[in-house]
Amino acid sequence: MMFATVGTRPDGFDRLIRQIDSIAVDFDEPIRAQIGAGEYVPEDIDWFRFTSEEEIHELYRTATVVIAHAGAGTLLTALSYGKPIVVLPRREQHGDHNDDHQTELANALSERAEVFVVHETSELRRAMRDARSISVESGSENNSLVRFLNDYIEDIDT
Repeated sequence: MMFATVGTRPDGFDRLIRQIDSIAVDFDEPIRAQIGAGEYVPEDIDWFRFTSEEEIHELYRTATVVIAHAGAGTLLTALSYGKPIVVLPRREQHGDHNDDHQTELANALSERAEVFVVHETSELRRAMRDARSISVESGSENNSLVRFLNDYIEDIDT
């Protein structure tokens, strides 16, 4: 099962969910999506708006791939479970966010083998296929990435 998440922002991320829904039939693996408060209601994927923290962690734990926005908490959680992650940053130009800090974070991670950054929805299908083809170890390399993200968040806060 691939797990898509838009995080806990009070608005949805319809651009991401709409594209995943439109390409879901191309995969022989189910996709489960947390769509938040988005207006778009998927037709071809299993979805829910919000759930408990325990359920979210179970979805991360059992997912083969995580597909998400570039929220720091989402990235930290996915990578702490050793999951490859496909990242579509929320962008100001698309009305997804009020600035482009998610693009900056995604670009900072883009050279990592387990992080598949896409900037347009048309790139999602390829990135999802590529992410399914790798195996990520949750070990010291992953811990260094978690440290990097924690440092990045601290720099933003100061």
